[in-house]
Amino acid sequence: MNSNVSSYIKKAKDVNYTAAIMAKNAGDTIINAILKKEEFEDNILLWHYEQLHMLDNFLKLLHEKTNTFPSCKKDCSGCCKYPILATEVEYFYISNWIRNNVTEGTMDCLHKNFDNWHQKMEEIIDTFEYGNKQKSIEYTRKNVKCPFLTNNSCSIYEARPINCRVYFSYGNPKSCESEMYPKGTLNLDNVKHNIYNVSIANKIKNVSKGNKKKEETMFKLAFGVLLLPLWFTK
Repeated sequence: MNSNVSSYIKKAKDVNYTAAIMAKNAGDTIINAILKKEEFEDNILLWHYEQLHMLDNFLKLLHEKTNTFPSCKKDCSGCCKYPILATEVEYFYISNWIRNNVTEGTMDCLHKNFDNWHQKMEEIIDTFEYGNKQKSIEYTRKNVKCPFLTNNSCSIYEARPINCRVYFSYGNPKSCESEMYPKGTLNLDNVKHNIYNVSIANKIKNVSKGNKKKEETMFKLAFGVLLLPLWFTK
């Protein structure tokens, strides 16, 4: 293994180790604050926005604390060929953002991208199984980028799904185009769990007040996933 690759792996490991500690502590703080508060506004989209803001701030602090920063650059989009899963809450949030921010010209481009995505991915998505590693590999090998990419940039970057926000490369970004999950890439699922999932789950329980049907409906909104493009073509 050459020295550059070893360096990429070390950076990712250092960030992951620190993230595990920081995220657990931050998650405990969030839960304590939730438990002390008697009432929450019954607005899951508002919670989503608040937790996204908290998540982004946490990730910024994490990279500053470790003095290790992602090598991801503007216009690099190697990871956008992976199957991107999103929840219904994320779909609503992205839809609202698009209505308020995306131009008519960009919308025309997105419609063409979605048509192209469906044409090339139809066979894969018909048999795609969530959580099936082999199916994810088959999807990725098709090398069809997310239809929200325009001119190699994310047209919904500010509203992008959480799974996009917690995936980073600390290695050579060019490797992301030619390799599948190259050395030095990191998916910070532990951060997503502690900063976002735990908070949303506890707020749902708080506002449901024992109403199981309401709780199940809200959990489905917050955590039930589809491939991101499928939400916009249902």
